[in-house]
Amino acid sequence: MASFEPIAKKATGTIRKLWPTERDTFIAHLLRLDPDTRRSRFGVGVNDAFLTQYAHTTFGVGGIVFAYIEDGVVR
Repeated sequence: MASFEPIAKKATGTIRKLWPTERDTFIAHLLRLDPDTRRSRFGVGVNDAFLTQYAHTTFGVGGIVFAYIEDGVVR
């Protein structure tokens, strides 16, 4: 019988609402996304300026953002 190794470590972070004061943390997360992930998430290729404006708009119109946070970083 073959043994199997786990392919991912156990998650140690939390999922919670981000507050408007954490907008910069959300922006940093968005800016770390690679081009393929950006395209997948937004339906088109987007640049850094778009992502920054998106984060400002999301928090500015009363949007709610939930994030997975591990070691103080949005993942």
